[in-house]
Amino acid sequence: MKLLLILCDKAYEPDVIEFLERNGVNMYEMIDGAKFSSPKIKRLSTPVWPGREVIFMGFLSEVTEGQRKAFRELKETIEGKSVAGSLPIRIYIQEVEEV
Repeated sequence: MKLLLILCDKAYEPDVIEFLERNGVNMYEMIDGAKFSSPKIKRLSTPVWPGREVIFMGFLSEVTEGQRKAFRELKETIEGKSVAGSLPIRIYIQEVEEV
């Protein structure tokens, strides 16, 4: 089983939802209001930088090369819309085991 994890700026939430539905990922969790922090960028929902993120988590039985290509295209599309210095989207796919 694969874990699909998509972290994106709140502004791109509609794009990601539409993408997931169009690509058959119809069961996922959405966590709204996440905050991002790294050594270089602190997006902690402050008055200075009020950015918010959304986390999408879904499970897939397998991921085809066509799906991987679609995820890369989604990432490129959203990155093309982004503002310099922001982190518009990150997409991860990882093997997981249910217990």
